[in-house]
Amino acid sequence: PRTVSAKPTGGAVILAGSGDGLVEAAAAGVIDGRELIRYSGALAGDGGGAAIRQAVGEDGALVITDTNRLRAQRWGSVRETEGYTERVGEKPLEPDPSDNRLPLFPGTGTASQTVVQPAGGVTARSGDYGNPVTYTPENRAGAALDDDLTTVWSVGAFSPLQGESIELAYDSPRSTDRIRLLQDNQGPQNRWIERVALRFDDGPPVEVALAQSSRTGTGQWIDIGRRRFRKLSIEILQDDVGRLSGYDGLAGVGFADIRLGDDDVRLTEAVRPPTDLLAALGPGSLDHPLAFVLTRERTDPAAALRTDEETRLVRLIDLPAARRFRVRGEARLAREATEATVDELLGIRPAREGCVDARSSRHIAGDRRARASAAIDGDPTTKWSPGFLGQADEWLSYRSARPVSFDKMDLQVVADGRHSVPTRLRIEADGKIVDRVDVPAVRDRAERNATVTLPLTLPRPVTGRDIRIVIEKVREVRTIDWISTSEVVMPVGIAELGIPGLSAPQPPARLRTGCRSDLLAVDGAPVPVRVSGSTEEALDGAALTLVGCAGPLELPAGESTLTSERGLESGLQVDRLTLSSAAGGDAATADGPIAPAPDAVPARVLDQGRWRSTVEVGPRDEPTMLVIGQSHNLGWEATLDGRSLGEPVLVDGYSSGFVLPAGTDPARVEITWAPQRVVLGALAASAAAVIACIALIVVSLRRRRRRGPADGSGATSPEAPAPLDLDLARTSPGSPPSWAATALTAAAFGVVGGL
Repeated sequence: PRTVSAKPTGGAVILAGSGDGLVEAAAAGVIDGRELIRYSGALAGDGGGAAIRQAVGEDGALVITDTNRLRAQRWGSVRETEGYTERVGEKPLEPDPSDNRLPLFPGTGTASQTVVQPAGGVTARSGDYGNPVTYTPENRAGAALDDDLTTVWSVGAFSPLQGESIELAYDSPRSTDRIRLLQDNQGPQNRWIERVALRFDDGPPVEVALAQSSRTGTGQWIDIGRRRFRKLSIEILQDDVGRLSGYDGLAGVGFADIRLGDDDVRLTEAVRPPTDLLAALGPGSLDHPLAFVLTRERTDPAAALRTDEETRLVRLIDLPAARRFRVRGEARLAREATEATVDELLGIRPAREGCVDARSSRHIAGDRRARASAAIDGDPTTKWSPGFLGQADEWLSYRSARPVSFDKMDLQVVADGRHSVPTRLRIEADGKIVDRVDVPAVRDRAERNATVTLPLTLPRPVTGRDIRIVIEKVREVRTIDWISTSEVVMPVGIAELGIPGLSAPQPPARLRTGCRSDLLAVDGAPVPVRVSGSTEEALDGAALTLVGCAGPLELPAGESTLTSERGLESGLQVDRLTLSSAAGGDAATADGPIAPAPDAVPARVLDQGRWRSTVEVGPRDEPTMLVIGQSHNLGWEATLDGRSLGEPVLVDGYSSGFVLPAGTDPARVEITWAPQRVVLGALAASAAAVIACIALIVVSLRRRRRRGPADGSGATSPEAPAPLDLDLARTSPGSPPSWAATALTAAAFGVVGGL
């Protein structure tokens, strides 16, 4: 689209959210850039609900996103600058001086923001979380209460942690005689909590030592005697590394689970999108098309030390009137899904159906191809790779539908100088160690992912249904970790094990799930959907298409909770969901933009300067928005026939715009960047000051030359040029100026320069 454009104000798209919401809506196909787009938050800030209703008019379309979240912001890094989504009125236990959030729509409150609404009878907050440099929303306090042992409250990474604490507040008093604590044990952990202090309703501290049992399984039970309380705080008193001069490379610590007794309440967090748009329109919103674009907050799956802020979509949809929606969206292969789950999704049948179950100790983060089945698929361009750090004791395990026997292996390993290389393998069958075999030394190749075939002859035949290959020794290849700047071991890559009789088929070219009822639900009732797409693209992390397969989704007036299944269970993560409803309340019948493309209004730039321009806008049947294509700022001014068009408004997510009245004749609009006048004035004053200074110097020099020396000694010939004497420029006849005059002159020039 052109930078400068003109669009009718009727039929505008009013979007609740932020620029992130615009991007998501465009990716979902709800907008295409030709529409006039207004933020409901900006309208609410200018004139409240009345301004929203005026902008919507008779033909406006409504888009609600779950962006513009209420959360902290830091500006000390180029990424990971945003905190977790907060509940209304939430305050940390300790102020965070690095939290310098910039509200997008000041003065509008949380109605224009996306917030969290907790449920379950308990809330949590902490003094800090993650690390002191960047925000890691997945490490928020609520993660210790969500009944998911893979999510954790973590604090103190790269920093001391004495005095850090977490506080649990219950809606009603709780009675218990014991508490269970499970420490953060996700990922590489080189630091543990040893002592904590428990406080009940701000009472005296009860110091507790944490044992080894707090690091594994479901955690350590702590007897506290029978107590009744509404608030529990846990303060970290001591870790196992103590006080150091530096904490580089040290992991954070925290808790994956905090539980009272055997039947404790659990925290659930639902995300509530902005409410300002539908609240302003009420039941009248039914006269307009409406789309919800809901996006799961997630991180780059290749970031080994990060997990997603949201393990699933949980959204509160509050409608002023019942509507029907067309369901579509995007899903991806879940990075946390087990290898067996992903294989089954891809059409690789398990052992119970005559094929093979393939598992491994782990595989490299974010690489959906690096599964155990890749080492037996007959394709040397695929490989199993377990991830960085120590490679000893990493393993591959296979269960076949029938026993396999072999006494040799045609092992293919990646030897490219970027992967460690196995040097000894342990072979197990049906749970018993059969033998160990040394892998011949191999020279690295220059080509990335180059493989080398290494025939291995086993000392004795191996027979069994369950075959496990364990890496006991490797030739390490190291690299520098970009976070800790320490050396880390690079992973091995096994392209093929080459075991006769042990193989997995190639997946089909297309992934089709059929109609599934376990991926999406509303208020607990299944919403059947179908997921499909290219297998190759899915393995590369690309989105798969999700569509409803049981007719329109009906939502009643009032609040409904929409929930997707966790990828750990289903193998698929719903990353974006679009609900589209036509004017009148029926489901949208087709994909595409929510509003029809507006009739084009010609706009032509007649003159373009550095700070002003002239634009001609063609005949207009209705009021028209002139989009000037410059970042929104109240410094922009526009005049039509010498009359001001008023203050600019924010349009299309970034630009200033001016409303032109309807007219049958072309309109010539003068656009000016008003602050430039001050700059030009300052430049003129500076130029005048420079000229004045030069004039003073010239006059002074001439006076000195006319006066000449008192006697004839040292006089120069009238024809000879006088030598340069800088003292003449620094002195003048008469008395020097007073200090007051000097200060006043300096202040005056300072003010002019500042302007």
